[in-house]
Amino acid sequence: MRRLAGFLVTTLVLAGLLAAQRSEVPKVVVSSAVANSIGAIQPRVSPDGQTIAVSYQGAIWTLPRAGGVMTRLTHDAGFDIEPTWSPDGEHIAYVNSPRFGTGDLRIVTKTGQPVNVPKRIESLGTIAFQKIEWLPGDRILGVLRVEGQTGGLGWVNWKTGETKTLAPSPQWGRYRSEEH
Repeated sequence: MRRLAGFLVTTLVLAGLLAAQRSEVPKVVVSSAVANSIGAIQPRVSPDGQTIAVSYQGAIWTLPRAGGVMTRLTHDAGFDIEPTWSPDGEHIAYVNSPRFGTGDLRIVTKTGQPVNVPKRIESLGTIAFQKIEWLPGDRILGVLRVEGQTGGLGWVNWKTGETKTLAPSPQWGRYRSEEH
């Protein structure tokens, strides 16, 4: 009986923690001087040149170009990296990565409201050379996979899932074996 009671209490506590994690988290502000001293990375300037989006402490933040207060936009588990602005400056796409590399494409408004992406779009790598870039319209460029189908370097319309491959994904093992 004690085991059952312990199990029920543990289950209720975990369910409460999960519910709290998914609830609206208030925005957190940080001085841009503090962020500069401890490592905001991957800065991207908004189309109007007035706001900078960065990855900082595993989340996407914005701050005024002239300095001031940073505003946290994302609260996902894992690392939110590689912010890129929509051409109209109203949205920011980013990669939510469990290990700071590959991960799911996510989008928020410039005020931090999550935007539904109807199909699963994965970035297959962002470190050093595989960045994502928002093209005119609803297209995002990168080394992407949509619903498990690898497209290589190309773009995807994040609203419809339509893709266009520009270059296939490299076959790293094949190239290595040909060299030897």
